[in-house]
Order: sequence, then C-alpha cells, then structure tokens
Amino acid sequence: MKATALIQVCFYSELLSQIQALVPERMHVVLGGTASPEQFQVQRYIAYLRKANSEFNRAWTVGADEFTGSGFSLVTGVRYYHSGVLIEVGK
Repeated sequence: MKATALIQVCFYSELLSQIQALVPERMHVVLGGTASPEQFQVQRYIAYLRKANSEFNRAWTVGADEFTGSGFSLVTGVRYYHSGVLIEVGK
C-alpha cells in the first residue's frame, strides 16, 4: 500500500463527508490491475489528513519565510534543507 494513495482516498472521503454531512466509515484502495481491494477505516486516517491540510493552509497564509519548520517538510514532502533552498529561490 502506498501512503500517497491512502492520503488521496482519505482526501476524497473528506470531500464526500462535506457533501453528505456524514463521514464515510470505510475507504477502499486498489493499486494495479490485478491487485485486491484494500479496505481502511476513515476515522483512523482523517485526523492526519486534517492536520496536514491545516499545516499546508497555515504555510500558504503566513508565507514561506515564517514556515520553514518540519511541518513544511511534512506537508510538501521535501527535506528541511530543500525547503530553505526553495524559499531562497522564491525570494
């Protein structure tokens, strides 16, 4: 199971919960043509998604100059060193 696929499906579950006003109980992921479906409980992963989304929105709001900590690296997937390089290039 790829974590990125799980986060993506969790994001879709979050969007669905906003439309339906009800958080789905389970989400299903199938990777590849012959892979078997895997089932996950949304409640076990939704808090992580919400935290990552909150951190991303905070970084977007305050600007990269004020947000170079580990949260930025976690949300963007880049290492701490590279986040500094990206900020310098963006100035």
